[in-house]
Amino acid sequence: MLRTLSVAVTVFGCGWILMGLEIVGGRMLAPYFGTEAWVWGSVISVFLAALSVGYFLGGLLTQRFPHVLGLVAV
Repeated sequence: MLRTLSVAVTVFGCGWILMGLEIVGGRMLAPYFGTEAWVWGSVISVFLAALSVGYFLGGLLTQRFPHVLGLVAV
């Protein structure tokens, strides 16, 4: 139970931080490219693509090394 809760809190915290970085990235691009929908769409697309690649590689690693220590080692 405690392990499940700690993983849930970690995932929530990482998602919260990533959302903040996404907003910061959009605001950093605003002076150069504006704040139109296509700018925000591009920023969101880059973040979603990076998350997808990370989830894919993480899935491969967990299949190859199915231990709890593998979760915290990477």
